Amino acid sequence: DAMGEMEGVYNKGTVKGTGTASQQIGGVAGYAKGAMINVYNTGAVSGVTFVGGVAGKTEEYLTNVYNTGDVTGTGDSVGGVAGDAAGDMDDVYNKGTVKGTGIASQQIGGVVGQVSSDHARLLAVYNTGAVSGTGDYVGGVVGQVSSDDARLLAVYNTGAVTGVGTSVGGVDGKACKLEDAVYSDGSAAFAVGGQADSAFTNVSKHTEAEMKQADTYAKWIRFDRSWRIYDGYTTPLLKAFLTKVTVSGTGLATPVYDGQAHTVSAADLSYSSTVDSSKVWKATQKNAGRYSLADMLYSSQDGYDFTSTDVYTITPKTITAALTGSVTKTYDGT
Repeated sequence: DAMGEMEGVYNKGTVKGTGTASQQIGGVAGYAKGAMINVYNTGAVSGVTFVGGVAGKTEEYLTNVYNTGDVTGTGDSVGGVAGDAAGDMDDVYNKGTVKGTGIASQQIGGVVGQVSSDHARLLAVYNTGAVSGTGDYVGGVVGQVSSDDARLLAVYNTGAVTGVGTSVGGVDGKACKLEDAVYSDGSAAFAVGGQADSAFTNVSKHTEAEMKQADTYAKWIRFDRSWRIYDGYTTPLLKAFLTKVTVSGTGLATPVYDGQAHTVSAADLSYSSTVDSSKVWKATQKNAGRYSLADMLYSSQDGYDFTSTDVYTITPKTITAALTGSVTKTYDGT
């Protein structure tokens, strides 16, 4: 057990609970009784009950926490980040596969298997890993929320969700206060198991392409606080994990509109700090117009939040029309 606050702690190795009753198994902590800040896990984690990529159980808040390792439990309460969480979460995500593989394994969630506090709040949280359980209460973000008073705000899921029963949801297996949520149309039938999306505030299902469009999140009142989206190229990225970099351009080309996609030359760009080129990709634009140089690049969740005051311009094509011959028409009032 971890009794006090944990900050800046991580695990990259495999963690495996042995024995048929192994519980409270986590990549960083089995049972975290204090807050977890800037904590992550990338190793595979497996056990029976209360199994999480970062922690098997948590008592206090988690902020700036993530997991990318696969998580497997043969019992209940299995989550990408935490098997069971009793505290708030801010800026948390999971990318690992989450599986409940026992007989009728339930409370299986992409980020949290079970939220066990009556008043917990999960804000700016997402999952991209596939989630599967052999029982009920399986969700893309949370498997089960123990109280209707718990809240999920500004969350999304792109991972496929499979389970047995009616409490299987693209976001949450069991009902809670859900607001500003998006889930993939390939994940589950509804955001919350057995309930229409219209029962919640601003909750909707979208295609993968739509989930990469800024317009999809236009009604999220907390979007700019926590998220960065590279329109058309990424789903929302949490700013807490991005490094802010200013990009400038020198001698930028100004192509004339020709119906083709155009992009910037890497040789014309400079950055306010050193960047890892493996985390930087060039976006393209086709239509005539002026584009922020920051929108001509995109990055990943472990990459960069680009800003710029420079612009990339695609110049309108001049068209000359010539009329040959003559046209006559008698005025008729039309």
